[in-house]
Amino acid sequence: MEKEPIAIQIEPTTKCNLKCPFCVGRTLEQGDLNYQEFKKIISRFSMLQSVSLQGEGEPLAHANFIKMV
Repeated sequence: MEKEPIAIQIEPTTKCNLKCPFCVGRTLEQGDLNYQEFKKIISRFSMLQSVSLQGEGEPLAHANFIKMV
């Protein structure tokens, strides 16, 4: 029997309002995770207790950040 995760990490955006010279995220294509796709991802896991919104970008830069929370 395969166990389902209880926690996942999702990168809502690769966009960032800072220009840190050491950040690898500046070399990524800048864009947002589609909100419908976000909902689709989290709906796949019935045992979720925690979703971390993080990654190379600034999560608060995503237009639907509050909805995601």
